[in-house]
Formats: sequence, C-alpha cells, structure tokens
Amino acid sequence: VRARAMAFHDRNWLSKKEILSRGITEQHVASYRLNQYRKSFAVKTWVPLLGDITFRTISLDLSFEEACALKSACSRYNSMQLERRRRATADNKDGDDGGTHDARKLFLESKVLVSLAERIDKVISEGKFGQKAFMAKLDTRSPKDALTYNSNVIRYRRLVEGEFDCISSLYFLLSSFSKTMEEAMTREITLGFIRAQNKALKLRSGSDLVQLFIRSFRIQEDLGTCMWYGEEHFEAQIVLREWDEWACAHPEAEFRCFVHKGHLTAATQYFSSCYFPELHARRVETAEKIACFFEKKVKEKLADTYDSYVIDFLVDMGSAWNKAARSTTDAKKKCAQERTEESIRVIELNTYESYTGSGLFSWRQDRQLLMQGPYELRVVEKPTRVKVEDVVAKKWVPFVENYVRNRKNLALQQSLMFLIAGATLFLKFVYSVPHHPS
Repeated sequence: VRARAMAFHDRNWLSKKEILSRGITEQHVASYRLNQYRKSFAVKTWVPLLGDITFRTISLDLSFEEACALKSACSRYNSMQLERRRRATADNKDGDDGGTHDARKLFLESKVLVSLAERIDKVISEGKFGQKAFMAKLDTRSPKDALTYNSNVIRYRRLVEGEFDCISSLYFLLSSFSKTMEEAMTREITLGFIRAQNKALKLRSGSDLVQLFIRSFRIQEDLGTCMWYGEEHFEAQIVLREWDEWACAHPEAEFRCFVHKGHLTAATQYFSSCYFPELHARRVETAEKIACFFEKKVKEKLADTYDSYVIDFLVDMGSAWNKAARSTTDAKKKCAQERTEESIRVIELNTYESYTGSGLFSWRQDRQLLMQGPYELRVVEKPTRVKVEDVVAKKWVPFVENYVRNRKNLALQQSLMFLIAGATLFLKFVYSVPHHPS
C-alpha cells in the first residue's frame, strides 16, 4: 500500500478566515495566501535574525507608483526586443547593443525611475557599502535572468567572452579527438557562463540597478504578483547586498539546504548541472560542516520566526578546511572546526515549496526525504555527457558555438605553427652538425 504523503503546515500559512477579514474575495483566497507566505520570507525579516553570518544588506521600500513605472518599462523593453528579432534587420547583427540602448532609453524617459535611481544612490552613499560594488534584487527574487535573455547586450557578451578566454586552449584543441576532453571543455564553458551570469549582477549606481531590472523577466513577473491586489495591499522592497567577488568566482561553493519543522533534512550543490571533482572527493566532510554550521549558528536564530524553509549557504573550502582535514588531535580538530564555521555564510532564505528550485532533489519524488530526512548531501558524482546547447541559454547558443569554433581553429593553428617551428629548429640543428668522413 502506498504511504500517504505528509501534509504541509506552517505558521506563516494564513487561514481562510484571516484572509477574508482583510477584504480579499473568496476566489482570491488561495493566491493571496501563497503571496503572503512568500512575503513572510522578505529579506528585511530574516537578515536581522542572522546578523553577521550573512552579507551586509540595505532594504528600501518601493512605492506603488515606482513599481508601476518599473513594470511598464519591463513590458515595453520586452516588446522592443521582440520587435528587433522580428524585423531581423541590421539591428540584430553581432556588435549591436540594442538591449543596452533600449533599457537606458526607457529609464531616462521615466521621471519616476530617474528619481528612484537617485534615491538608491543616496541610500548607497549613506549606507554600509561606501564606494564598493553591490548586487540588487526585489525582496522576492533577483534579476539573474537578465544576461540569459539578453545576448545582444555588449557588456554581457564581453563578460561571457572574458570567462571563456580563461579556458585553456588545450580543451579546445583536444576536444575534437577525445570525448573526455570534449566533456571537460563543456564543463569549463558551463562554469564560465555561470560566472558571467553572476558578474552581470555587479552594480555601482542606481541607474545601473534600474536598467538591470528593466531587462529581467523575473522582476516583471514578481512586480505583477505584488501589484495584483491593488495599492492597498501592495508591499515590496528593493534589496541591496554587498558584492562578494570570491563568491561570484566559485559556483562550487554554493549549497541549497532544506529545513522542515526546524530539522535539516537535505542539502544539494546549487549548480546541479556541474561536476566538481574536489567537492565530490570531500562530500562527506562538506556535509558534516554544513550540518554543524546549521545546528550551531542558524537553527535557533530562525526558530521563533520560521518552521520550514530552504536556505542557501556559501561554503569556503579553502585553507581553513585544509587545516581541519590535516588536524590529528581532537583539540586541534575542534579548533580548526571553529575556524571553518567562520568560512560559511548564509546567502538567502527561501520559501519551502516547489516554486523554490530543488537542485539534485525532486519535490515530488523526494517529498518524504525533504520532510523527514535522514539528512544527506547530494553532489554530482561524475562528469556528465552534455552538449553546449544543453547547458547554455538558448539565445546564447549561436554565440557560444561560434566562439568554440573560433577557439578550436585558433588552437589548431597555434599547434601547427608550434610543430612547424619545432621541425624547423630540428632541421637547422641537424644540418649545422659537421659530418666527418669515416
């Protein structure tokens, strides 16, 4: 007999009676309940609870007028990009920067958005970041899809090219002759694309922030949800967080963890399409460190506010971890372990629902485990055989394929030139050696 699935209950899940008392119609009860549940995970609620184990953060309220202006700009931007592709004119040739021009034009045309950018600049100058870079999001989601859907923005192309240029030419040269090297090349391209996506979120001004938001489907969608019930029930914040260059460059260090009724039940590497050899080799140690950090630093701080949640950790597996691994005595291990706890930080707190990505788990197939445990960490255990089009956003496939083709040709030309130069030197040496008659 199939076991009955466990029902989900949460203190932030409003009752029908409470929702109706707020003036919400009965037909909108379910959607309003879900919306309010998601609002309970606003950054301004959980960041103060976690203190110094998360990143420095500034929140500012978004007015209904600002939200309307921003959502309208997002919608118009998407229409402009669709029209550009439909016309298939010179605007779409490589080198075009239509995505940048369109976003900036829409920004400058709106007095409300210009004023919003100025307000953000003032908050930044008075806040915790000083002149440093920052990243931004709504209190719901980040605009991390901006690069994904905007391959015609020159800055984004340069970010992607910059990451790809760091890949060794050997991968491109040998990928045509070895399946293993082809898989390795695809892995490096995947990681390069992820790092470029991360770097696209790096901001320095309010105008940069607004234009980034304009390019994001996620921002448009979330604003629509927040505005659905009218100005009376509207509430949204723009969240500014300190920029961490190390975190941006190390996607292998991000983990998604599942907590049900206060118990850590599961963890997964965040970027589930990538194989990280070092992580796989140290998965047991990593699982223990995550569990220890949660029990000592996180659990009690969130216990009075949240029952169940999905939490993302940044885990630095650097020198402190190596010291812990090399420690022999119990005292040294304990000391090293305390140092490693300082190398873990909370990135984000998310709702406990299928709306939240589950990494290497499945909300449907692993429901019982995610709610009851036993705790386990899942990582990709071996290199996966995938093609570029399987791991790179669809709009970027032609660009990436062209880059790979050019790098392969360049690597082949360089290797041939090296062989020719080597052969020439060898022949010069042979003919320069004097021959003595026997």
